[in-house]
Amino acid sequence: MKEWAHLITASGLALMSTILFIMTQNNENTRPLDVARFYTMKRAKGDTDAALNYVKDQKLWPSEQCQAMMNLSTDAACLKARVDIRDNILHHMKCTQFGSQACSYLRLTLRALARNSTVRSIPGNPLSPLLVVGTNLKLKAPNGESFGQIFENIINDAPKLLHGGVKAVQSDNTLILRSILYNLITMSILANLITHVADKWMVKQDGWVRAAVRSLTFALVFGISLIFLYWHKGAAMVLLVIAAASLVTLVYFEMFLDKTIIRPW
Repeated sequence: MKEWAHLITASGLALMSTILFIMTQNNENTRPLDVARFYTMKRAKGDTDAALNYVKDQKLWPSEQCQAMMNLSTDAACLKARVDIRDNILHHMKCTQFGSQACSYLRLTLRALARNSTVRSIPGNPLSPLLVVGTNLKLKAPNGESFGQIFENIINDAPKLLHGGVKAVQSDNTLILRSILYNLITMSILANLITHVADKWMVKQDGWVRAAVRSLTFALVFGISLIFLYWHKGAAMVLLVIAAASLVTLVYFEMFLDKTIIRPW
């Protein structure tokens, strides 16, 4: 009686896992949460050559008056020109999509072109916008380098800091559904109990009969799970790996199983 109660409970669990799968797949909000995909972390390298060619273009830089300007809020055209240069450099170096040490370095150094200050356009009015300021680009470094040359050096040196600039790329179409794994567990529990009960009835039966029962319960578990591939064929590889390992274990276990011992699969 106790064994039948266990069988009924296991059958209920198996039924619940199947219902859970159906409910999950029929709901637009829960379906994405059920899927686990495989990703590879790939290094996101900026296009240094394109960024350098962009910076070296003499037509790129605004007028000398704009280059020397420090309060950019007073000249919308100059502000736009400087912001465009900054954003295009970041775009070439792929800093608008992914973050890295190199991009942090670039963003910090490109603040010379344009950045928000801590001063309000109307002093004393906390609702007024912050002033946008920039560095006087007409100045030269102590070694005589211009800002254009400094930006070229920065772009060349930035990739040397690229230790964590990576992006997650889906490896292939392989995926696994959490509801399928849950179904495998509940179906295995049910098959385990069926095998246990069948062993008690077939203690005196030939070994091939017991092996056939185990094979049928094994087929029950994965036969039902294979139906799920109709919804997601990408789960085939994961199910195949689990099934292959389980089948080898089953065959190996069955070869050395003592026929006189009642043991669950």
